[in-house]
Amino acid sequence: MPLKEWQVVGGPRWVDSARYDIAAKAEGAATGAQLVQMLKALLAERFKLVVHRETQLSPGYGLVVAKGGLKIKPDPVEGEPPRAVPTRGILTYQRAPLTWLPRMLSNVVGAPIIDDAKVTGVYTFKLEWDQAELEPRPLEGDSPPGISAASAPQDAALPSLFTVLQQQLGLRLEPRKVPVDVIVVDHVETPSEID
Repeated sequence: MPLKEWQVVGGPRWVDSARYDIAAKAEGAATGAQLVQMLKALLAERFKLVVHRETQLSPGYGLVVAKGGLKIKPDPVEGEPPRAVPTRGILTYQRAPLTWLPRMLSNVVGAPIIDDAKVTGVYTFKLEWDQAELEPRPLEGDSPPGISAASAPQDAALPSLFTVLQQQLGLRLEPRKVPVDVIVVDHVETPSEID
């Protein structure tokens, strides 16, 4: 699974903006795991990259059941296989477990979300919200990326994601510090050109 921006911490400022094209070729057939090991070795050699993993508290959200309780009912019968499709400003859920929702919403709001709703069963629904409210903005202290429900645009044609979650599903995103598995950059250098 690809790393999210908030899962890489440390290192010099240029790691957020510098881009490099790296061309590499395995000597023969290799498995996915072998290719990952080769990439790690290449980064260590060319960028002098040294990292370690740890868990840190980071600004994010907890997904909780709102006052008034859950507003949707689980699908009662067997049917189509589960499917959840996020697009810009729309999330279509078909017979999918709500345990998938924090990961889906995390991709939408650009911040880690933990599941404190602990809702079981499979559900079908469609959410539409004003995507403009979630355009990237810099982190401010303990605030997670995205936008708070209080600062959502008042004249938008569509409601905010925070409003839609509460009104249609009976769920709420609560800002808080959440544990996140991160990769800490201990050392990295800009690479030299190879002839």
